[in-house]
Amino acid sequence: MIAIVQDLRYVVRTLRAAPGFSLIVTATLAMGIGATTAIFTVVDTVLARPLPYATPSRLVALNDVQPHDDRDLPASYPEYLDWKQRSAAALSDVGTWINSGEVLSGNGDAEQLSVGRVSASLPSILGVGPILGRGFRADEEATTADRVAMLSEGFWRTRFGADPTVIGRTITLTGQPWTVIGVFPASARAILPSQYQFTKARVADIWLPLRLDEKVAPRDLHWLDVVARTLPGLTLAQTRQRLDAIAAGIRKDRATTHGIRARPLATALVGDVTTPLRLLLSAVAVLLLIACANVANLLLARAATRRRELAVRAALGAGRERILVLILAESVVRALIGGACGVALAYGLIWMGRRWLVTTVPRMNEVSIDARVLGVALAISIACGVLFGVVPAMRAARGDLVTGLRDGGRGVMGSVTHDRVRRTLIVAEIALSFMLLVTSGLLARSFMKLMAVPTGFDAGAFVTFRTWLPSTRYRDSLSQVALWDRLTAQLAQTLGPRAVAVTSDLPVGGGTDGSVTIVCHRSEMGQGVRSSIPALIADRHPVSVPDGTDRHRTGEQAIALEGDQHLGQAMGKLRPHQPAANAQGHVVGLIAEALDELDPSPQESFQVHLYHLSPPHAESPDYEIPRKCVAYSRVAIARWG
Repeated sequence: MIAIVQDLRYVVRTLRAAPGFSLIVTATLAMGIGATTAIFTVVDTVLARPLPYATPSRLVALNDVQPHDDRDLPASYPEYLDWKQRSAAALSDVGTWINSGEVLSGNGDAEQLSVGRVSASLPSILGVGPILGRGFRADEEATTADRVAMLSEGFWRTRFGADPTVIGRTITLTGQPWTVIGVFPASARAILPSQYQFTKARVADIWLPLRLDEKVAPRDLHWLDVVARTLPGLTLAQTRQRLDAIAAGIRKDRATTHGIRARPLATALVGDVTTPLRLLLSAVAVLLLIACANVANLLLARAATRRRELAVRAALGAGRERILVLILAESVVRALIGGACGVALAYGLIWMGRRWLVTTVPRMNEVSIDARVLGVALAISIACGVLFGVVPAMRAARGDLVTGLRDGGRGVMGSVTHDRVRRTLIVAEIALSFMLLVTSGLLARSFMKLMAVPTGFDAGAFVTFRTWLPSTRYRDSLSQVALWDRLTAQLAQTLGPRAVAVTSDLPVGGGTDGSVTIVCHRSEMGQGVRSSIPALIADRHPVSVPDGTDRHRTGEQAIALEGDQHLGQAMGKLRPHQPAANAQGHVVGLIAEALDELDPSPQESFQVHLYHLSPPHAESPDYEIPRKCVAYSRVAIARWG
């Protein structure tokens, strides 16, 4: 114990004797340990910690897959029903939901709310139970059932003052009365497990029953996120095998070619950031190795000027083991000081990350330095102290006593052997730095190439916003289009006559309103549909669009094909998959292709734009009709009459 105290006193004197050197070593280690601690904290939270839901290891995301298309697509409502009814051999339960919005009125100021339309099974799958009242029943999912609602705990407290008598009260959402039957907790488990909601860690204000049927949501309308819980004891591979058999039965009975794909829910929610985070962790580990090599080289250089001091200690009776322990103790203390400063730096980096990356990195709001992370930081600091201190300590312990007493005071920088070690460290630093620099350059080049991928439109200087139309007031396409006409006309007074567009889904973000069958060359091909009002996205110049009347006002389905010009010229008529099966649309022109994903090698496909067609779910008696309205600073499109 006395020896330890003496060593610590010696280390303190050494640090005070060379404050500039100590500051350089501390700053070098703080950057390496701080960056490593911060990135490790993010990786640990996002990738290693289990999801906040009940038994997360058994949760899987289910997606629709189609032949010759490897993408994971949302499910349609009939598909969800098939999966739920036929999956007893693989899944214990299946649930789904839709993110939407409602306007609360009739009780103070009107308020726009975030709403989740959930199946009755979803809360139990996520492990969420009501803290007041009851949950949804399966029969309340029908479109003819009574309208009931559950409030989130946060919304219940802020809007209703945590009044327990809210149960049974009627609230008005987008012009429709709903009866409050329960309150669900504002915990992480109540976050609907979609990438959008999960990344933003946003709990919906209100849950409503799904209230769908196959007329409102036909089989070709793919828009549902589906989550399921596997049977106890089944591995993911076994579950997939059983789901493949179930999909084969569905294809046989339903005359469909679609299949089912199951992925761990954690992979589905954070899969897009897994590779970047692992790459960042590897990069900061290399940075930490560079810092250790740099500090080891500094200590070797300084050890050459301390040879007389160490020789005197050896002459006074200090053994090699004692000198070795002394130098290592100094290195570890320096590393601990650098680690403490690094943890402080990590706190700052995480604070900035939670402020700037909370909307792009899943679970970023949960990232924090806890006792576990501090333990890892302590272990990293001690390991660094031993790593960069062992070579100087071994050299000092093996030093020649006579040579040290004779040459130590002359400032000799060390023997050839020492120089070789230092050269090796310098070479290692340069090699690691070069590798890190090349990797960074490749990443920067990939990012620049990704940003240079032609998307088919100019995304600069524009803003977007969404609106929800109450179906009680806007029941048909003509009334909806009339609203968009008034809205675009008012915005055009400020932004210009060609500066406003309305569409159901934005490019790159993906999504369609359904699909149509394209009859061409005696064959049929299903393609996606976007509902648009004539004014397309900036710089999506039409290839060939003739002048004409406002077809979207007259009710005729005017179609513009997006993609290959020659294929489009061969088209004559399009037959929609919508309930009005006898409806046909006439091709009026072609527009330039826009990407749904930033993939420099997109699949050969094209989209269809129907200029008056509403989404199939527009006939729902109480479901709002989403639209995304886009205001652009500039646009170049064809004249539409």
